[in-house]
Amino acid sequence: MTDDFLVLGGGGFVGRELVNHFRCPGTNTTGSGGFIRCDATVAGDVKSVIERLRPRFVINCVGLADVDRAEAEPQLAAGLNETAVKNIASVARDLHFKLVQISTDYVFDGSKGNYTENDATGPVNTYGMTKLAGEAAASQVRDSLIVRISTPYGEERGRRRRQFFSYVVDVLKESGEVKAVADQFVTSTYLPDLAGALDRLCHRGCSGIYHVTSRDRMSRYEFARLVAETSGLDVRLITMASTGGMRWKARRPRDSSLSVAKSLSEGVAYTPARDAVAWLLSKSRVQNAGGSGT
Repeated sequence: MTDDFLVLGGGGFVGRELVNHFRCPGTNTTGSGGFIRCDATVAGDVKSVIERLRPRFVINCVGLADVDRAEAEPQLAAGLNETAVKNIASVARDLHFKLVQISTDYVFDGSKGNYTENDATGPVNTYGMTKLAGEAAASQVRDSLIVRISTPYGEERGRRRRQFFSYVVDVLKESGEVKAVADQFVTSTYLPDLAGALDRLCHRGCSGIYHVTSRDRMSRYEFARLVAETSGLDVRLITMASTGGMRWKARRPRDSSLSVAKSLSEGVAYTPARDAVAWLLSKSRVQNAGGSGT
């Protein structure tokens, strides 16, 4: 393990990828599974862990990413997405590590798409509002790095909730129908690309806001079709749905796709979505084969 990095929220979907990439310590709220116990909403917890480990870079993946739950439980969302960042920022001012805050495309209202780092924000739901407040807290720390991502996908690494990619594969394997939204657009973040980008941006001393997503703007419907086509499963089982027909509590931005021109200028590389999906499919086939003893 390296002492250079610490991933707060390392037990989550994004956090596990980063802990694996950097081979560094990570935290969760229970201390189970080899993680360090830390509740980032408790200032004393944050200070104790960081004082003990003294990392050069602290990547904050703590947050409530369930958009509908954030709408239903705004206080919980504020605690995880804003208060936790304020606690980390306070410690950063004393201990002088580089704070890397993971944020979201949902800080935008989705009215135009292809957003740059200089575009005006305007979140349309509680999740986006609390994540934007977290950005504001992180920005108060000198030389902090704020990285906006979107609908991440990658290896699940023990994740309890299925990501959309796995859901599509599992349903199609059972010859089930997949209804996917065709009128909402994003640039999804492939997790190995995110890990590589953070590695590069941190070691180049970059600060401020960067978008780290993809060069492929797609709806969930288009992504589901890509998964079906790449896996050889029946693409006819993918059917269109609209955001208006979804039983969502929270409003979603129509087009929150992000421009990655700024991160490209720093040498960050992006994997085409088709190649990323093909790699994940090959990885899952190897894992399944190993599990079945074939």
